[in-house]
Amino acid sequence: MESIGENFQPIEPYRDVEFNRDWNLTQEMIARSQNILTANLGLQKAKDLDLDYSLNSFQAGNIYRGTKHALAADADYKGLDVWFRGSLLETDGIEKSTFARHRSRVEKSIGIAKIGFEDEREENRRFRPESDSLSSMAYKFYDWQFYITNQDSSRLDYKVFYRERTDYATEFNNLGESTHASHYGIELGLVQNPKHQFKASLSNRVLNITNEELTNNAPERTLLSRVEHSLRLAKNSIVTNTYYELGSGLERRQEFIFILDPTGQGPYTWIDYNENGIKELNEFELARPEDGERYIRVFTPTNDYIRAFSNQFSQSVNINPAAAWMGKEGARGVMARFSNQSAFRISRRTQIEDGLNRLNPFASDISDTTLISQSSSIRNTLFYNRTSSKFGVDYTYSNQASKNPFTGGFEEREQTVHTGRLRYNVTPEYGLVSEQELGNRSSFSDIAEGRNFNIDYYTAKQTFSYQPGTSFRLSFTGKYTFRNNEESLGGEKAELIDIGLDMRANKMESGSFFGHLNYISIEYTGAANNSVAYEMLDGLQNGGNFTWGAGVQRQLGKSMQLSLSYNGRKSEDIDAIHTGNVQVRAFF
Repeated sequence: MESIGENFQPIEPYRDVEFNRDWNLTQEMIARSQNILTANLGLQKAKDLDLDYSLNSFQAGNIYRGTKHALAADADYKGLDVWFRGSLLETDGIEKSTFARHRSRVEKSIGIAKIGFEDEREENRRFRPESDSLSSMAYKFYDWQFYITNQDSSRLDYKVFYRERTDYATEFNNLGESTHASHYGIELGLVQNPKHQFKASLSNRVLNITNEELTNNAPERTLLSRVEHSLRLAKNSIVTNTYYELGSGLERRQEFIFILDPTGQGPYTWIDYNENGIKELNEFELARPEDGERYIRVFTPTNDYIRAFSNQFSQSVNINPAAAWMGKEGARGVMARFSNQSAFRISRRTQIEDGLNRLNPFASDISDTTLISQSSSIRNTLFYNRTSSKFGVDYTYSNQASKNPFTGGFEEREQTVHTGRLRYNVTPEYGLVSEQELGNRSSFSDIAEGRNFNIDYYTAKQTFSYQPGTSFRLSFTGKYTFRNNEESLGGEKAELIDIGLDMRANKMESGSFFGHLNYISIEYTGAANNSVAYEMLDGLQNGGNFTWGAGVQRQLGKSMQLSLSYNGRKSEDIDAIHTGNVQVRAFF
């Protein structure tokens, strides 16, 4: 039994995520006093039979009454395994409904294989408030699958299946068939050896539209192939993971809008470049900590489809000789000081239908007109003395690129970075970190004006820190950056000198505190009130700039945490900008 008043407000959700759908509840019904009664009756016979029947009653104020019958059954008889879960819900009040659903599975062991049948059915007849007419929320579907798979003790995992699904939607106060899909394929796996695992699958899905007036989907044929492989060698000193996926289907073009985030945590800020008071797409930038109002970018689907052929590939390789040669002398001891981490991923959709290029994730350049969308990233870091507390060096190469389709065109972005980092602790209290970075950032878009740039940059950053213990750290930073935009795209140049002081203090009983103060001197040639200037100047202004910030995080008792943060910014001839944030977290 459960009972709550209409003013009850849970701090966090405590019910299943499917609770409202299971009972056909609306928001109006939830905001009422609620009473739930449950009765169970079970029958069990050794390990061969297990039956459980439950009768559930739910009442929300005087506008909703629901009764649900549920049955769960498990049976095993001479190699025949039966599993069933089903329920029937009937509701009354301002909205009547009947919701019948079940899932079942039957398996039979035959020699070294198992033959099985699975099905799932839902029929939810929801009626309009105070009416006997079906609402648009009513639906029905039936999904069944026949398969042959291996026994649990087999070293080779395999599954061959054929599957169909039929969907129904509201049509003239009844449920009419809207779509029918068939799906068949095969799955293979070698997973017994933890050092060498392999999985592969190949399937084809065909979606047919039975009634175009009952669905917004388009007919499609989708081919999907997937291969996964993981390998561990030489006491885990070499670990690799490989993933490849091939598919085909329809790519939906997207539109997007920016929405104000009331929590102040969104990643974007709005800058009215043309001062017309209208929030235009080319006026939203990635926000700095001290920026005020924050926005999120929300994608909205359209009814514009493109036939697409997709593939995805990812590869990671971690090499750590210390796992096998730790403590060795000579050449092996020297090699044990090195380690390397590599990760590569690419996801690509193209309109190419013929030839091997359809299968090759590396075939098209990002500017290829047949390319619909693509995102890729590669990162490789070579370490020397990674685990040493005295001295260490690492070099990182990274590249990220993307191309995304929208109804008005495309948006392309790419960034390439070379980073060298040296750390040296003079004493346990005093340390020095030197970073050098050489890179390029580019953006090309035909959906918003003024967002095309190709910027080469160089950054040198030196950090000297004092840390007498685990509870206090003081850092002094000097940073020099030079940026140069391509001549044909404006030829802007920026030189930034950033001098900063950072302090952090931790206390077990009272929490932690941090603060920072930076002075940034900028020399910039080019127009200042546009997206390129924001990218070149990190959202600051030509001349002298101050940025500062402080925050505290405090534990309140055993289950609550309070966080306060404040950031500010001041540029020449511009009023200071102040931003504050408060968060309270409760742990249960």
